[in-house]
Amino acid sequence: MKKLLVMMVVFACILAAVPLAASTTVFSNFGPGNSYSNAGAWFVVDNPGFSQMVACQFTPSVNCTLDGIDFEAYWATGNTSVSAELLSDSSGLPGGVLESYTVSGLTSTPQLLTASSTSHPTLTAGQTYWFDLMGNGSFCEWDFNSTDNSTGSAFRYTSADPWQASTAYPAGAFRVNGTPTSVVPEPSSLLASLTLLIGVVPFATIKRRRRVSAE
Repeated sequence: MKKLLVMMVVFACILAAVPLAASTTVFSNFGPGNSYSNAGAWFVVDNPGFSQMVACQFTPSVNCTLDGIDFEAYWATGNTSVSAELLSDSSGLPGGVLESYTVSGLTSTPQLLTASSTSHPTLTAGQTYWFDLMGNGSFCEWDFNSTDNSTGSAFRYTSADPWQASTAYPAGAFRVNGTPTSVVPEPSSLLASLTLLIGVVPFATIKRRRRVSAE
C-alpha cells in the first residue's frame, strides 16, 4: 500500500514537471522588431466603384489552436475597420472559411493590428492555410512583408469572383499565433523526474524488507 502511495506521488511529480502550453508564434514574415517593407502595400477595398480582397498563405510550424493573427495595415478612406478570414487551402488557392473577424481602430498611420480568434480552430503543422483581408465599407492598405517574398498571395474583386494567384507583389506582413496542442517535456525535467523515481522506489522496497526481517 505504501509503495503504491509512493508511486502515485512520483507520478504526480512527473506530471508537474511537464510545462504548460503557452501561446507562441507558429508563422511570421515580419522582420526583427515587427519590421515590414516600406516599398508598397496591397489595396484592400470595399467601395461602390471598386473592391478588392487579398489573401496570403501560411504554413504553421506546429500543431496548435489558433489564438490570433497580427498584421500591419493602415486606413485610407471610409470606415476605420476591416474584415478578415482564416481560410483553408484548395489546390493552391484560398478555400473555405474557417473563421471570420472584424478588426476596428485603423488609422492613417501603419500599425500592428490583431484578428483575435474566438473559436480557436485547430491548425495542423505543415498544412497550408490562408489569411485574407476584405474592406468593410473602407479602403485600407496591407503593408508588404520584407522577409519572405515567396509566400503565396491571391486576390479577387468580389466574393463571387474566383481567386487569382499573384506573384507580382510580396505577401502582406502578418504573424500567426497559436497554442501548441502537444507539449513535450524538456529533457532536464524528465531526467529529474526519473531520478526521483529511481531513488524513491528502491528506498521503499528496502525499508519494507528490513521491517519484515526484524519481526
